[in-house]
Amino acid sequence: MPRLRPRPVPATLLALLALAAGCDGGEAPDAAPSSVTRTDSAGVEIVVVGLDGAPPEWVRLDSTPRVRIGTLDGPEPTRFGTLRGLVPRPDGGVVVAEGQSQELRAFDATGTPLWTAGGMGDGPGEFARIGSVGPFSGDSVVVFDDRNGRLSFVAPDGMVGRTAPLRWEDRPFRLTSSRGGTLLARIFHFPGPENLPGEGDGGAFRRDSVSFRWASDDGEEGAGIPGPIPDMEAVVQVRSTGDMVAVEASPSPWSRYAYDAAAPGGAWVAVSDAFALQWYDDAGTLRRIVRIPGLEVAFGPADVEAARAALLVDAETPAAQRQVDDLLAALPRPATRPAFSGLRVDPAGRLWVLSWMPGEAAPDRAWVVEPDGTFLGVVYLPPGVRLEAVGDGVVWGVELDDFDVPSVVGYAFGSTSRR
Repeated sequence: MPRLRPRPVPATLLALLALAAGCDGGEAPDAAPSSVTRTDSAGVEIVVVGLDGAPPEWVRLDSTPRVRIGTLDGPEPTRFGTLRGLVPRPDGGVVVAEGQSQELRAFDATGTPLWTAGGMGDGPGEFARIGSVGPFSGDSVVVFDDRNGRLSFVAPDGMVGRTAPLRWEDRPFRLTSSRGGTLLARIFHFPGPENLPGEGDGGAFRRDSVSFRWASDDGEEGAGIPGPIPDMEAVVQVRSTGDMVAVEASPSPWSRYAYDAAAPGGAWVAVSDAFALQWYDDAGTLRRIVRIPGLEVAFGPADVEAARAALLVDAETPAAQRQVDDLLAALPRPATRPAFSGLRVDPAGRLWVLSWMPGEAAPDRAWVVEPDGTFLGVVYLPPGVRLEAVGDGVVWGVELDDFDVPSVVGYAFGSTSRR
């Protein structure tokens, strides 16, 4: 079955994406007034933001990147294969997790290499497989090695310090973290054999689930967020070759997911079925829900056509093209698009909610929410750049060239920012 993967959007898709997005890529519309209501429901604050037209523009990014890191023939630290994450540095630079070498590479605000840490291996200071990377207290970086099942803490000067094993019954798949020292683990729950289709039965639609638990900096399992929580939607097939049985899941091009972002004192968790953002404290108690129904958009035929065009890029034979059409035919159509495609937290604790785009396009905007649920407005993102992290006055993202070679780019908040 066909699979989606990040790639530059082919020029032939641009018209479809513009039609599906319902915009022409011009200037941001003028700010519109909004209303906010706050109510209490059994100890949970419900914040509902009403929009009268387009949301206000909160920050305007510079039109060109302040720094670009990534070359084919430059110094070794600037040559990237697979990127596993970006962590902004307080000095305006960035730490890049490189997945092929299993290294952390630090750069200053100009893109000059500072240090390299880690490397492939199971020993002290090495990483078997970087699953996720994020900021931690004391301006350090925490690395989750999902193959070795351990945390490693890297100092601002690149020294790999202590490690902490995670000996949990359910091993986490990924962790998010914050400069405040919070660690939130994401655990997948896969269905048992009784919930899988039989071989030769064709694809069956299924939705997986996840749960979230706090982790201490010594690797101990903490309180959990009530769950399980709905996650990826996919068409599943069972295939066998000899004694081997494989379960293949093809994510829906418009799958809704559960997203999370650790922040000082707690974490945001949200499922993209609707624009509802849930804030949990560090004991796993739901404290606040922020709803912005005006940002939910109806799902339509243009979204299906954009997904089909993106999938057909890799479908080079008539059989592969039929697989694409079979996949799309097996998927239910939701009433609304996925409300967003990711969550990021900046150093001030503000939540950046990334838009969902049809096809394989990168998010074109982010909506920004204060820790107390106050809606600040929208930030329009550079075309073709996938925002990975937000630093002090700069957003960091990944841009792929025509050969899928990644570059790390940083865009500064412009002088016309309205904050």
